[in-house]
Amino acid sequence: MIYNSWSRFCEFHAALQQRENPCLPWWLKEDGSAECPYGKYLWGDVTFPKNASVMDFIAVVYSFIPFAVVALVCVEFLLRRGTKELSVIMFACFSAASNEFVFKHLLLMPRPGFLGPGPGTLTDMNGNHVGSCARTCGMPSSHSTMSVGFMLLMLFDGLLRFASSVSSKKPEEPTEHTFMTRLRSFSAAPLAPEPGMTHSEYILYLSKWLILLAPVPMMRVALYDHSVSQVSVGSLLGAFYAVCWFQLAMFLAERHKDSFKQPVFYGFLYNNYAGYSFVNESKDTNETTEPDIGSELSARPVTV
Repeated sequence: MIYNSWSRFCEFHAALQQRENPCLPWWLKEDGSAECPYGKYLWGDVTFPKNASVMDFIAVVYSFIPFAVVALVCVEFLLRRGTKELSVIMFACFSAASNEFVFKHLLLMPRPGFLGPGPGTLTDMNGNHVGSCARTCGMPSSHSTMSVGFMLLMLFDGLLRFASSVSSKKPEEPTEHTFMTRLRSFSAAPLAPEPGMTHSEYILYLSKWLILLAPVPMMRVALYDHSVSQVSVGSLLGAFYAVCWFQLAMFLAERHKDSFKQPVFYGFLYNNYAGYSFVNESKDTNETTEPDIGSELSARPVTV
């Protein structure tokens, strides 16, 4: 069964390669002027369906969230010039470039609905022909790659900061949460806003990014801009990119840990990304300053 499926895929891929532009939809004319019968094409390979429902509106909004995150991080980088923001921007550029200029040209899998109306083609629950208004190849989904990659970066970095929260943020120390302090600690990057987080801060941080990023692959399928296989492969690539990128980021953060919270690169950047040493130093400090209750009890005189 697997061999037959692979053979059909190879035949389909070979037939596509014989076409000059294998991923162009059926409704696109030779001069490039045509109206998409499935809806309206929006920037970023997003389709706004005809007779859109409330769910379609939500899916369109979620399709722009990865781009909105990158745009806000770019603005934040211009204001702060931080290495943390630069890391997120470079990750987004690398993942998008790898998908758009490498994998999509190798796999050559069209988007849903590119064959047009006909027997056995894609239809919705009402029997209407549906598909994508995008003109590029769909395998893998770059939206899914960025959203899943951002989620894993968020999860890895949050777990690292949460591990040091017990020693770096003591509950007996009062903290004044004014508007300016909250504004300075705000970050659009899917990374921890502070080097250490408490339980409530970690839960809020995790919930926010999961609500924003987790539904993106599913919403891309709901708009028929991608198939399930395309978002699945894109999600796997995003997970792979995130694991490799986080290890590289931590390696560079440890290498330049002495310049943490200091200007770097001739003053052009500001090193605001802490590495593993912050957690280790916090743990060592916590172990040395924590009183030994057992030794205190044994040192007390016993009265009968």
